[in-house]
Amino acid sequence: TESISNRFARVTNRHMRIPCRKGGDGGGNRKRPVWHNAVPRRILRYMPLIRPELLEHAATLLEECRARHLMLATAESCTGGLIAAALTAIPGSSDVVERGFITYSNEAKSDLVGVPPALIATHGAVSEPVARAMAEGAVAHSRADIAVSVTGVAGPGGGSAAKPVGLVWFGLARRGRPTLTEHQILPGDRTAIRAATVERAIALIRTSLESDDRMRTSPSPPAWEERKG
Repeated sequence: TESISNRFARVTNRHMRIPCRKGGDGGGNRKRPVWHNAVPRRILRYMPLIRPELLEHAATLLEECRARHLMLATAESCTGGLIAAALTAIPGSSDVVERGFITYSNEAKSDLVGVPPALIATHGAVSEPVARAMAEGAVAHSRADIAVSVTGVAGPGGGSAAKPVGLVWFGLARRGRPTLTEHQILPGDRTAIRAATVERAIALIRTSLESDDRMRTSPSPPAWEERKG
């Protein structure tokens, strides 16, 4: 069977006809699309976030959830809906993806998934307690069985010594189970950080599901940070 990435590339090449100016550079290369010079370079750099390889991982995750009859929800800050976008790019994902919350502002975190404003005021939006509350709130405010949350500093500004650019906190909540969190300091520019955040969020959900299988034969604690008490 044809892979998701190959099919994505084939369909994209067939249906996306980007108009280009006539002529070339004399070496057989086509000139840039007519809209290219009208879009600021800083915007162009942020466009290719969902790569074909990521769609492969998303499709695998959907199959794993489908086999377990699990529904997913997302609560996204720094990725602005990219995790949900990657998952819903796969045809038939509606039987797994229940909903997605884009909680970009502090107010949205409180209004949509119930993060207490006092928690944000005390720890900051990019923190373990807020990532935990976002994931738990996504489960509580949806019909999903499992939810992933992300909150981070994608840059290029907004970083500090305590919370540098690239810092991302992840939360993973499942009904009836302890909420898990972890943080990463991801390298690269804003585009790279956001893309890597989507990759890691999908990987975290898959790791949680795979740990279910391992625990049936050889229980072991997750390799993430779980708050005690």
